[in-house]
Order: sequence, then structure tokens, then C-alpha cells
Amino acid sequence: KYIKVFEEQVNMWLCKLGTVEAVCTVWQSFQEKWMQLESIFIGSEDIRAQLPEDSKRFDLIDEDWRSLMSESCSIPNAVQVCNREGQLEKLEKMEEMLDLCQKALDEYLGTKRTAFPRFYFVAPADLLDILSKGSNPLDIQHHFSKCFDNLEKLEFDADEVSTGKAYKAHGMYSGEKEYVPFVEVFDASGQAVENYLQALVDHQCKTLKDILQEALTSYTNENRHKWQFNHCCQIVLVTTMIWWATDVTQAFNALEDGMETALKDQWTVQVDALKNLSVLVRGELSKGDRRKIVTLMTSDVHARDVVNRMVIKKTESAASFDWLAQLRLSWDDSLDNGSGDCLCDCCDARFLYGYEYVGNCGRLVITPLTDRCYIT
Repeated sequence: KYIKVFEEQVNMWLCKLGTVEAVCTVWQSFQEKWMQLESIFIGSEDIRAQLPEDSKRFDLIDEDWRSLMSESCSIPNAVQVCNREGQLEKLEKMEEMLDLCQKALDEYLGTKRTAFPRFYFVAPADLLDILSKGSNPLDIQHHFSKCFDNLEKLEFDADEVSTGKAYKAHGMYSGEKEYVPFVEVFDASGQAVENYLQALVDHQCKTLKDILQEALTSYTNENRHKWQFNHCCQIVLVTTMIWWATDVTQAFNALEDGMETALKDQWTVQVDALKNLSVLVRGELSKGDRRKIVTLMTSDVHARDVVNRMVIKKTESAASFDWLAQLRLSWDDSLDNGSGDCLCDCCDARFLYGYEYVGNCGRLVITPLTDRCYIT
């Protein structure tokens, strides 16, 4: 009963303020979307070329948005701005058109992610930056860490780098600045970014596999002191694990043939190898080499402890669970059309080694819990 005197005026303000709230809500939502898409559709020639119709649609939206903002700036009263005739409907229509642009962009990014699945783990903003600059691999190197485990950059051809664009790479660097030369030159020219990144994945794996084959043939317990400095940390570790599993298996075979001290002799070999590494790590080493030796020592300590436990338990066969429960690496020459491949065995599970480059990042101490994690 108290509102009767000015009920009409109150209802008018309720309507106006309700419109202000509705307009501001749509306005804020539209502005956030526009800010995300403006740099993409206006600033990226690659996206405009790939999505011409949606780019034209965005140009119309952008023109209307700037015109609306310009007109709004000349009216200092928010109620008047928001209650202009057709203001809410115009903003809603613009937002609908903007949603169509966003949908088309998402579908475009989806095709790129399908072509190179590692893009699924890259933030949309970073992915758009990769796609917009992907015609020059030199410009997207700072994104490599988002697509690879530990590949920070490539060593491109110096003559090409001097021109500002580079496509041929001779090697790769990890985040720890460890350098691995490619066996064959990697060439990214004439390919879309998702295609040459997939080719780079395959190339790094092939490179590590070729280096592993060479390292396996040149490894002996006698020359290990020098050999370990000739290869990257990952190859040194994998080769050492392969030869350790091979030597222990041979020790079990000798044990079955009647050589009672075979397994203990293998433990002695492990102890001697650790002594050599402990002497080495106290000497003059570069930062990268020191980290490599410490990582190798961590792996060797675990190998020594495994053999020691089997000696104490008097394990007599390579078929015993104490041995089968270990993560065992081996090389099988019959795989991959006769070129050979590395296998990872644990209990009754068998996997092919992946050859993803992990650099010289060190590793945690291997504990009984780690062994149980391998099994599960």
C-alpha cells in the first residue's frame, strides 16, 4: 500500500535496472570471448587462411563491437547506454556469431590434435601460437618442452639460422644442455607443423635406437671407464641395464652348469664397477658428466643390491621370481625386420622400449617400493 504513490516509477526503474544487469552480463561474456579470439582471427594470417569464412564473420563482429564501444564511450550514463533500443538483442546476436567462430576454431584445433596427439596436452593459447608460427621451426622451439619429454631445442644449420628461417637440424639439446647429434639430418621443409613435429618424434627415436645399437657393440666391462663419456646419459643407462641383465642371466646358466660361484662373481663385478665410478665422481668432471655418473651409480647400486639379495637367498635359476620380478632390458636381433629392438621385461609383461629422449635429468634412488611399482 505504501508504493501506490510512485508504483509506476518503481516499476520503470525495475525494468531499467533489470535491463542493465542483463546487458552487462552479456557484455562481459562477449568481451571475454572477443579478447581471446581477437588476436587469433585478426593477428594470425595462418588461421585466417585456414578459416576464411569464420575470419570474415569475425571481421563483421569486430567492426560492430568497436562501433558499439565507440558510441558507448560518448554516453557517460550506464543506464542510458544499456537501455538503448535493441542494445541487448544486438549483443546477444553478436555473441551467437562469436560462438560460431569459437566452434569453428575448436574444430580446426581438433584436426591438428588428431594429426599430432601430443597437442592434446598443449594449452589452446600455446597451440595457436605454434600453429601461427609453425611455418618456421626456429620460432616455435620454446614450445618444444610442451610436446616432448626433454627436448628443449634443435641445432639448426648455421647458414639457415642467419637468414631467420631454419628447417634442417643436425642434433638436439635437452633442458640440461646435453647434446645428441642426429645420425641423419632432420629436414622440416615443405611440411605442416603437425607433420614435421610427428616426423621429429620419429627421428629422435630412430636416432636413439641407432646410437643404442652402436653403444651395445662397443661396450665391455674393461672399457666402460671411457665408453660412458662417448654417449648421452640415456643410452649409457639403457646399455648398462641391458648388459647387466645379460650378465646375470649368463651367471645363472653357469650356476646351472655347476659353477657354484657364478652369481657371487657377478656381484664382485658390480662392486668393482661401483668402486671405479666412486673414484671417477671425486675427480674433475663437467656438470653434465658428473650428473651422468651419479645417475649411473644410482642404477648400479640397485643392480648390486639385487644380485646380493639373490646370492644371500641362494637363488639358482633365471626362472625364479626374485629375478623375474626385476625390470630387465634386453636386445633382440630378430625384431623390427631383423634390425633388432630393445625389450623391457618384468614378470610376465613385455614391452618395446619407447626411445623417447629424456635428457640428462638424473633419477631418484631405486627402492623396493620402486620395484613393486614396476611390477604393478
